[in-house]
Amino acid sequence: MLARHGRGPRIELVSHSAFSYLHPTGQHPESQQRMVVLQERFPFVECTPASEDDILRCHTSELVDHVRDTRGWIDGDTMCTETTFEAALLAAGAAIEAVRRGAFAIARPPGHHAERARAMGFCLFDNIAVAARWAQAELGIGRVAIVDWDVHHGNGTQDVVADDESILFV
Repeated sequence: MLARHGRGPRIELVSHSAFSYLHPTGQHPESQQRMVVLQERFPFVECTPASEDDILRCHTSELVDHVRDTRGWIDGDTMCTETTFEAALLAAGAAIEAVRRGAFAIARPPGHHAERARAMGFCLFDNIAVAARWAQAELGIGRVAIVDWDVHHGNGTQDVVADDESILFV
């Protein structure tokens, strides 16, 4: 929600304090420290986790089970710990809550490389695709546009929504 606070418009942030300790990745580039820095500097509203049904709108049940059960490396960039599944549900939940509020989510693990049936590239579930499909199912939104401005291609998002004419992925 945009609001005026004397210094121009502000947008509400959605996150969760647990992002600072869940899914520990050690010296990996996708670490909890990124969240600590952001959460120390910006106020945020805490999200709730996405449900497994929310995730299953975009991903296979085999992938959900794989993320829940794996301990160790899924690929050379993507790891799972005892708390990864919880963190991944919270990250998707942050994206959903951001859609609900018209806000911006700061969450981890990231999502745009997670394909329908495969976690990869630091990503377990495709948070933005989950939020887009949630908006369609729960808010009755007909068409959704996803603009991924990351420095490299969001192959996972493309994989999840490629056959869905109601979602434009750029």
